[in-house]
Amino acid sequence: MNTIKVRQLPTLSSSFSGLYHLNLSFNPLAVPLSSDISKYSVLTRLDLRSTRLSGSVSPIFSSNSSFLEFVDLSDNQLGGQIPPPPSRTQDSWSYLNLSKNKLTGSIPKEIANLKVIKTLDLSHNQLQGGIPASVGNLTSLESLDLSSNKLTGGVPESLLKLPSLRFLNLSSNSLSGKIPQGPKIRSFPAAAFTDNPGLCGTPLPPCKKVF
Repeated sequence: MNTIKVRQLPTLSSSFSGLYHLNLSFNPLAVPLSSDISKYSVLTRLDLRSTRLSGSVSPIFSSNSSFLEFVDLSDNQLGGQIPPPPSRTQDSWSYLNLSKNKLTGSIPKEIANLKVIKTLDLSHNQLQGGIPASVGNLTSLESLDLSSNKLTGGVPESLLKLPSLRFLNLSSNSLSGKIPQGPKIRSFPAAAFTDNPGLCGTPLPPCKKVF
């Protein structure tokens, strides 16, 4: 069995031990994200977007989730903090979407453990604190969306040096200071940085004071 789409979370049993793809998206499950998810040891694709999931996202960051490549838990009611991804356990993750939830706390610096991540979307949550400079170690990152949170501090210079980054959205936060300059900044529109009252510099209007 490779793919399954049903209306409730399947109970872990021998029938699902070889499950590679689990798609329950757009079904009104309205249940907590179960720790049983981490027991699907060969699962590579998990799509639970828009299922009214609640609880914590911790189960997907288990050391047993090393086979996962695609995770979409967007548009749910998940809360709490994002746990630090364990070292050497998320080497296969290329897509992670936790947007439109109720996540709080800060973005862990260990996010850099997602070594081959290409798409990271944490937008439309309640995340606070700064953007960790360790994001600059995600050299495979192509798309980063941190918009509509409560992030503070400056834009890390390391972020704008990522060689593969093609899409960036940091809008609607509380970021401040001068946007780091360089050739890479020209590839991003002003909309990527708007609605951050303390942010200035290309592609936004010039800073009124020296930083």
